[in-house]
Amino acid sequence: TFKVSAEGDTPLGHLSDFVFQVVADHNLTFEKDFMTIVGRKAALIIDFTENSSSMDTMVSCMDVLTIIPDEATQIPEFPDMYQSIFVLLGVYPYNHILTDDEGALLAVFLENGGRVYMEGGDTWFNNEPTSVHSMFYIQGDEDGSNDASTLLGEKDTFLEGFEFSYAGENNFIDRISPLSEATLVMSNADPNYGVAVAFENEVYRTVGTSVIFGGFVDQMGSTKDAMMAEILDFFNVGYIWTGIEDRLAVVSNVSAYPNPFKENVTIELKLDESAHVSLDIFDLTGRKINTLVDQDLGSGQHSFVWDAENNQANPGIYFYSLKVGEEVLTKKLILNK
Repeated sequence: TFKVSAEGDTPLGHLSDFVFQVVADHNLTFEKDFMTIVGRKAALIIDFTENSSSMDTMVSCMDVLTIIPDEATQIPEFPDMYQSIFVLLGVYPYNHILTDDEGALLAVFLENGGRVYMEGGDTWFNNEPTSVHSMFYIQGDEDGSNDASTLLGEKDTFLEGFEFSYAGENNFIDRISPLSEATLVMSNADPNYGVAVAFENEVYRTVGTSVIFGGFVDQMGSTKDAMMAEILDFFNVGYIWTGIEDRLAVVSNVSAYPNPFKENVTIELKLDESAHVSLDIFDLTGRKINTLVDQDLGSGQHSFVWDAENNQANPGIYFYSLKVGEEVLTKKLILNK
């Protein structure tokens, strides 16, 4: 058994080549080349169309989440250097039809434990499927009718609570539904049909959509930044949403424990003097889940418990917003299964 270690400043996704040589008695020799990847980069976005509006939109959202994705127009030689791949196939007449070779490469990436998001207005019903299509467990039901309008996240999924107007380059998109192993996570409101399906097993995870990410129009409480955060969370890709905390003043002597948590979390604060305190819990869409306190409090130590299990909160990322006088602090909470 051999152990290979890297310096702490080695970039994620760095390819290291090695030559393994064995020399033994009786002039016996053996030589073998091998390669290893040091860590894995968070994300790669592949725009096969080379002009999808989703590329710039996704890069902007990931920037808010402190992720710098690599950008490409084809699958790289070593896709396993990435934790997740976002595949943009576009919509007619600028859509790309995935080839069998491209589908096979993405299928191997998933079989190796990868995560793939793939969007395309025609890839699920109109185009011939490749080997990777079946791994999404998506049923292409019928061709679209230029009626994609309001998109809603499905209840009890990681996109619950999201609502977007849709303004894609083309609203003729495939109507899709999940096969038994997958989950419908987003639908068009009227007429009602599926537009996004998620799948997970012990090896890989996928999100397949017939709408394009660049076509989502932010609404109050529903933003593309938040939706991207939910997709990355589903993919188990870590991020830091600095766009929220950096805009707020800092209040000291505040802690939340345990965090991550499974059932309830305790939030403690210490006041140097009496003040009006409000403490609210929000989900990723900005929807208020609970108010733990909203009253005048005396100086000293105070603690409050959010019983997420009693609130029937789904696993995922939440935020607590603490306002003490005119100062506000917002921090992340992680509710595990």
